[in-house]
Amino acid sequence: MPSRDPEIRFRATFENAAVGIAHVGLDGSWLAVNDRLCDIVGYTREELLELTFQDITHAEDLDADVAQLQSMLADEIDTYNMEKRYIRKGGEEVWINLTVSGVHDADSKLIYFVSVVEDISERKGYALALKASEERLRAVVETAIDAIIMIDSDGIVQSFNPAAEGMFGYTSDEVVGHNVKMLMPGEIADGHDDFIGNYLRTGVAKLIGIGRDITARRKDGTHFPVSAGVGEWRDPNGAQLFTGILRDISEQKRAEAHRELLIGELNHRVKNSLAVIQSMASFTLSRANSLETFGETFTGRLMAIAGAHDILINNDNAGADLSELISRLVGSYTPVDGIRVRLDGPRIFLGSASAHAFGLILHELAVNAGKYGALSSTSGHVEITWAAETMDGQQGVSLSWTEHGGPPVTPPRRKGFGTLLIQSSLTYALGGKADLDYAPDGLRATFFVPLGETNE
Repeated sequence: MPSRDPEIRFRATFENAAVGIAHVGLDGSWLAVNDRLCDIVGYTREELLELTFQDITHAEDLDADVAQLQSMLADEIDTYNMEKRYIRKGGEEVWINLTVSGVHDADSKLIYFVSVVEDISERKGYALALKASEERLRAVVETAIDAIIMIDSDGIVQSFNPAAEGMFGYTSDEVVGHNVKMLMPGEIADGHDDFIGNYLRTGVAKLIGIGRDITARRKDGTHFPVSAGVGEWRDPNGAQLFTGILRDISEQKRAEAHRELLIGELNHRVKNSLAVIQSMASFTLSRANSLETFGETFTGRLMAIAGAHDILINNDNAGADLSELISRLVGSYTPVDGIRVRLDGPRIFLGSASAHAFGLILHELAVNAGKYGALSSTSGHVEITWAAETMDGQQGVSLSWTEHGGPPVTPPRRKGFGTLLIQSSLTYALGGKADLDYAPDGLRATFFVPLGETNE
């Protein structure tokens, strides 16, 4: 039969308990400990009885533990419970749940404490890991470059990260607790409730689980494009929630529009260039007295077109700087050094058509000057000046090419292709004017292009 001796039953319970049990003196010394407590802290019974609970309590938890104990000694509380850490004999930490109660004598005087110690390291490890995971997730959300917005099934915003604040111009406090429709243009907001309701009824989604480009609305009322993806999930209580991740794609859309514009411009420019090249090849061939002459002349003119095109591309098709164009085209034949070739004029940008026309004109003038004009003589030089000017009520750009110090000039007996190209490029193609004066002391050429052609 089981023993009825209370002392024997207590001793059996004390020694065989699944939790650590100890009697602790008022000064914190261990008076009695069971095997389970020894297992938890890694000390033998004899070693523990030589120590106090203060000796093996983690330094960060000791003050709170002692404060509770002091409250018991002052009869302010009868028991206390806390989670804390012991330092095991090997130096590692162990999390425990500690319950302490007092034992009193017949005169109600507190004589020692009973401590019940439960090892909660595994559970605490899970809790700490979960907390760390939540903190990492929170850090990801808080530092994300994309707007992350969480709403419930009624469309009420539950969270609004810093990127969303920057994107929409609202603070989190202004949005959380309000319907997400405040972030949508009217036509989208009007259909949002029906969209959510239809999804909740049927599970058919137009946006959930996929990405789409939609329009959003800022606090200041402006609309802007975003790439949006929405995911559905449920919290531990079963509440249905939706998380939207949005990225402002305004720059992307502008880039796409710019690319389309450039493609259209390129298509137009290629067609025009091919027409010019075809005409140029035909005329050059008809005026050349040999294939060698044709090859040299035609190649030079092609390079002039290519040079103007390169400058346009380098400027992202915003225009070609006239000074750069002159230096590039004339400089391919003779140094633009301020001595043989002198430039003077303001910064003016030409559009693509004007740049290509001026490129061909400058090429023809430079080749002619090098072969027959001022640049064919060591004492000759060319002055090139340009300015913004109004002519016949039109604002535009005028350019003068004046040669000095070259061989005597006589007017040509017939117009060459270079002369025809100069006149047709400006007069017919651009609506400008071109005047060539074959003065005996040097060629003088003046050109005018309407301002509307300088920024196409």
